[in-house]
Amino acid sequence: MSDLKFDNSIDEFGRPPQMKNGFDPSGKLVEWGFVESHREAQYVLIAVGVLALIVAFFIMSRGGTPPPPLLP
Repeated sequence: MSDLKFDNSIDEFGRPPQMKNGFDPSGKLVEWGFVESHREAQYVLIAVGVLALIVAFFIMSRGGTPPPPLLP
């Protein structure tokens, strides 16, 4: 028999390893107590993103018209 050994510690096609120094916004929401789980935090972040897109679309659809002047 040969002394061939395989390194099974790296999952080549699975999830990437978690970053140790990266910023985790969903983890911060859980840590601060806004939500109870990471899944809920992800839903909140998706909702914030969709809301930002809606607001951006609304602002862009106005065409940059200035607001009416204020009367003294």
